[in-house]
Amino acid sequence: MRAVIVSILCFLFLLTLATPDITWMNTNGDSPLFVYAAQNWGISHPTGQPLYTIISAILVHLIPSANPFWLLAILSAAFASATAYVLYRLTHSVIAPILYTVAGVVISQATIPEIYTTVTFFMVLAYYFYTQRKLKRTALALSLALAVHHLAIFMAAGILLREWWMKKPIGKMLLITLSGGLWYAYIPLTTIWHPVHQMDLLGTEQGIGRFIRYFFSQGMVPLGISPLSQDMVNRLGDYTVVMLGSLSVIAPLAIWYMIKMWKRKDRLLLVLVILISLWYMLDLDPNTYTYLVPAIALVAIVVATQVTKFTLPLVYGALLVLPVIGLLAYDIDRNLDPTPTTARQFLTQLETLPEGSTVFTYNRGWEWLTTRLGGVHSEQTPFLVALDDYPEGLCEKENLYATSVQDKATLSVSIVPLKCASNNLISVESSSSNNRNAPTN
Repeated sequence: MRAVIVSILCFLFLLTLATPDITWMNTNGDSPLFVYAAQNWGISHPTGQPLYTIISAILVHLIPSANPFWLLAILSAAFASATAYVLYRLTHSVIAPILYTVAGVVISQATIPEIYTTVTFFMVLAYYFYTQRKLKRTALALSLALAVHHLAIFMAAGILLREWWMKKPIGKMLLITLSGGLWYAYIPLTTIWHPVHQMDLLGTEQGIGRFIRYFFSQGMVPLGISPLSQDMVNRLGDYTVVMLGSLSVIAPLAIWYMIKMWKRKDRLLLVLVILISLWYMLDLDPNTYTYLVPAIALVAIVVATQVTKFTLPLVYGALLVLPVIGLLAYDIDRNLDPTPTTARQFLTQLETLPEGSTVFTYNRGWEWLTTRLGGVHSEQTPFLVALDDYPEGLCEKENLYATSVQDKATLSVSIVPLKCASNNLISVESSSSNNRNAPTN
């Protein structure tokens, strides 16, 4: 019963912060792709996260009248609170669930449509079952985690290799774990059911090669940063900021606890934290700090299970101030921007465009993603492409538009008409000082 109460309290905390609408905070990432995929039973960000897409699609279609960004933000909060429940069951302490829930990086991912609280839940659930020696359930949880994100590979590898090192049979566990790959059949199947909604990510070519290219199109380069480079120094600084912003004064204590666990040869948790941390620190993309959400959950387990009567007052004192630090680290002002949000104003403009419109956006960030999302109400309207993709016969088209930044401070963006000029340029018809011109093919 206590675990349920703790989980509900964690959910209510995150619910008060969850984005109620489309904002430039959650459009500056992958959230619109997740919403678009949910609305259309489509595919989103590589590598596909089929289980998350199916869950979110069911939710969105069960409550079609609700704002999909709000629904999927609640889904992220729900998985985070479910993780808090498992953490309490695992440690029999409020320390782990609270420490996880109020961590800055967790708040940032548990209040928008994102996948990281989902994969963390299944990873922590697998670890919980493993501590209970319920190996089939462990493998099942690992298979579900793999159907959400590749971060689950580290948990699966750590547990399976530990079993192998202990000379335990791992055949059945391995088979059940790998069955998570079957969920990825959703990707080719949905291209058959809804082909028009998949072309942006898969392209129009045929054959299995396009699915392979899609799966690896994120360009992930493991060990892409040299440990001896300046980039590595910068990344270590980023890692320190993220972890301190999430753990605050508990961070040194957690390091001390993990050193003690290593000396006692209780090393699984420590190895998992190190592997996930290295995957982020050596990844070429700095935005993958979100990979650290599972690491925070594992560190929370370490702190809760290793705390002593001498350090307990320090930990409880830290938990009282961590929510404030977590919100500051999260930069909550970027989330709760004024209503109606600039992103909502932009999306409303998109939804009023005439049939057969073509909209050019000037980056593949939030403008492009929101523009793509704006076309979901019709398979034909608007026809959306990125700025650097000028099709032949462009000037023969009608209803040409482009995005134009009106206020960089608030990210206010308008949709203005495009006109083919005699000098073969496309001019943006706007009085804004941010006008931009671009050549046609």
